[in-house]
Amino acid sequence: MFSLFSYPFLMISLLIVILLTPAREELLNNNFIIIMSTIALFNVISFFRTLTLYYKTWIRFDVLFLLGYLIVHFQIAFFYSAFGIKPADNNFWVNIFVVNYAIWLSTIVLLLWMLGFYTYISLKKNKKVVQPKEYYIRKNKNFDLYLVLSFILFVGLVGQNFWSGNHAGLSNWNAGATYAFLIFRTILFLAVIYFFVNNKGKLVSMSSLGNALFQNRLLVVICIIYTLSFLLQGDRGPVMQFGLMILGCYSIFQNNFSFKKVLVITLSGAFVFTLIGLGRTNDVTSRQGNIFSAGMESFQENEDIVSPTDELAKSATILFTALDVVPDKHPYLNGATVFNNLVEVVPMSSLFYNPPKIYQSSTSFFTYLIYGEYPNWGVGSEVIADLYVNFGVFITLAIFFVFGYYLSYLTFESHINKNYMNILVYLMILMLAIYINRSIFLNPLKFIFYLLIFNALLGKKIYVKT
Repeated sequence: MFSLFSYPFLMISLLIVILLTPAREELLNNNFIIIMSTIALFNVISFFRTLTLYYKTWIRFDVLFLLGYLIVHFQIAFFYSAFGIKPADNNFWVNIFVVNYAIWLSTIVLLLWMLGFYTYISLKKNKKVVQPKEYYIRKNKNFDLYLVLSFILFVGLVGQNFWSGNHAGLSNWNAGATYAFLIFRTILFLAVIYFFVNNKGKLVSMSSLGNALFQNRLLVVICIIYTLSFLLQGDRGPVMQFGLMILGCYSIFQNNFSFKKVLVITLSGAFVFTLIGLGRTNDVTSRQGNIFSAGMESFQENEDIVSPTDELAKSATILFTALDVVPDKHPYLNGATVFNNLVEVVPMSSLFYNPPKIYQSSTSFFTYLIYGEYPNWGVGSEVIADLYVNFGVFITLAIFFVFGYYLSYLTFESHINKNYMNILVYLMILMLAIYINRSIFLNPLKFIFYLLIFNALLGKKIYVKT
């Protein structure tokens, strides 16, 4: 199927999209948006069908990333053009004259990402797969102590506002809590990964799972506290990332996830996260009951249809902002915020490198453009816009092709060859697969950097003699 349909279909789609390249600014064309959205959707379906020939599990980066990509870049524009459903936010379009170009750019970026992914598969499909060697991870003898101490440090520094249940993002946290959390979460993630590596293929029944969890009861208790703490104050990001990492570990080291299972997990998770979003508040004293009951009450009282994808889909407005402002009203950043993202990976880098606030990241840049110099909150970023404002269209397209190729490599090395170091990198990218669409392109870099450093210090891979 790969050689007979998917690849030619993608190339024909690319040719059509290039031939239909719109002007940089023009009137919104409903038919054009429907055509671009349809090309994107059918290529994603074809892509998924092709990948089933290579991977039996549906918990993969490409699945989550592409679903999030379709939601962010096409949902609202397609519903508006096809069904006349207007966005809830009247300022969503920013500049309606750049919408056609934004949809076109989103389509060609998607196709080039998939082309990169296909390219690696085509190079690997005729090569012999090497049987991966069996190994386990020997933890540092003080590993559990480091986990507990980092947890206590985070609890002590994060402050009362966090534990009260108020939702105020990082403004909930006291000084130093960010670094304490980064250390604690990295060690916690490693503990979970080590658990799955060292129980590879053993969690085949409820009794074996229960026994393994009992033997790691300290880890289980900390995982429960970690999850409930963020859920009850309405911060869904850390919980979703943690959950995706666990699912990724299970998929790689234990058993495959069918499409039906992933669909059930996705729908149930989206519903729960929607309730949490509706029930959270920055003043917990005004809330009746817990966050879940408050969310359910708000859901029942809301006369409008609440879609769990609406919040994600709104991020498309960042791309419209980028195309509206750069380069006509503000020059390209020439990689400034991307460079800053690289510097941020270094601990305490703000002590010796402090660029102007507007250029610290594309998130700061877009927040400044929309709300001015003294904003009350940040607007986030968007994965295409982050690269576009730095490098322009053509370099952005090239980067996405390479990105697709690299993710294809990581997926193969993680799911087929079971290469341990690649798995560590893959899991850190996997847990951000959905969120990266509404974030900066290098978002996973800090997670990868710290995980690899702490893994080198706290764990050692030991091959099993056969």
